[in-house]
Amino acid sequence: MSLESIACHRCGTLLDVADGVRFVTCRSCNTALSVQRSASSAWTEPTTEERLDRLEDSVDQLAVRNELDALDRQWDRERDDYAFRTRHGYRHFPTKAGSVGMGVLVAVFGLMWTFMASGMLWRANDAFHDAPPGFGPSLFDNFFPLFGLLFVAFGIGAGIYGYRLAERYEAAKAGYEQKRAAIEAKLKR
Repeated sequence: MSLESIACHRCGTLLDVADGVRFVTCRSCNTALSVQRSASSAWTEPTTEERLDRLEDSVDQLAVRNELDALDRQWDRERDDYAFRTRHGYRHFPTKAGSVGMGVLVAVFGLMWTFMASGMLWRANDAFHDAPPGFGPSLFDNFFPLFGLLFVAFGIGAGIYGYRLAERYEAAKAGYEQKRAAIEAKLKR
């Protein structure tokens, strides 16, 4: 009985195979191989079972990648619900600090408006104190400082709304990242 050296199809280790042997297991990678022969050469191929195992692994990996892609597409759609776009088309996502900062900025503007308009109204009332009826500040002028209070209320409301939106966005993002990490762990198995 003569032996011939045939390389393992998977790892390349030389295997000593006797004439007439049709199946062999590689001692290095433990792969089940079928021995193929022609008139002038011999080689190994994975057995049908090995091929099926690799095909099953490939299908499993594709299913996991497909699940990952579906999750990414879902997150992109969900993330758009939180985004606001500039006039140039750039997307921005809410942050807690940005929401509070913008709310404070608008409220401070409203307070400045109120104080400045009140000061102007006070000076106008003082200047026209002795004027005949019909001269001096009108009824609308008396309400002008109140517009500043509307800015203050809007700033506070917008800050609270933006902060809550940022909290929801951060929670949704954390949930997405957690799901993505779980799916990626399946890929590494």
